[in-house]
Amino acid sequence: MTEITNWKDKGHEKARSFLNSFPLSANKYAENAILGVWQSEERNAIFEFVQLEDGRYGSRLIFGAQVIEEDGKTSRGDVHNPDESLRDRDLLGIVNLTGLTFKQQSVC
Repeated sequence: MTEITNWKDKGHEKARSFLNSFPLSANKYAENAILGVWQSEERNAIFEFVQLEDGRYGSRLIFGAQVIEEDGKTSRGDVHNPDESLRDRDLLGIVNLTGLTFKQQSVC
């Protein structure tokens, strides 16, 4: 995954990829720094990161250029889901990442 920018940050300061844990230079950020709305570097997807009931983190797709029908409003369905009962659900709003945890890095 590419680096992401915090969509709420007017300066669009880049943050390191959350999937590779926080780098040493970002240790000043609290465990919950991932929470909020984030936009992909390509500006073609927007995710909201939330803390889940089990204390871990996950994200929900709130915009994606590839998941909107040509009318610009309608979400495409989850037609490729291996579970046939889920193929009618909208892709927008879908929880697409779960089980993320914060890993504190020690400073040597």
